[in-house]
Amino acid sequence: MNHMTLWLEYLSVLYGGCMRKKLLVGLVILVFLVDAPALLAQSGLGNITGRVIDPTGAVIPSAKVVAINKDTRVQAQTVTNGAGI
Repeated sequence: MNHMTLWLEYLSVLYGGCMRKKLLVGLVILVFLVDAPALLAQSGLGNITGRVIDPTGAVIPSAKVVAINKDTRVQAQTVTNGAGI
């Protein structure tokens, strides 16, 4: 048994079975409220960073870079700068 189970068991004996249910519901609500901002923060947006280099490690300026979403086939295009970024 973990500490939470022992604590709930103690409170259940102390205050009756109803208290255990209330604590369990309260705990579930608390976990949901703590995790809610992280769940809402999910979005379909993102970014890709990196440097385009050749096999010798030299940067490639003015290289066309295309990123394609495999699910939607939406494309985003850009051209690297003098630093290959």
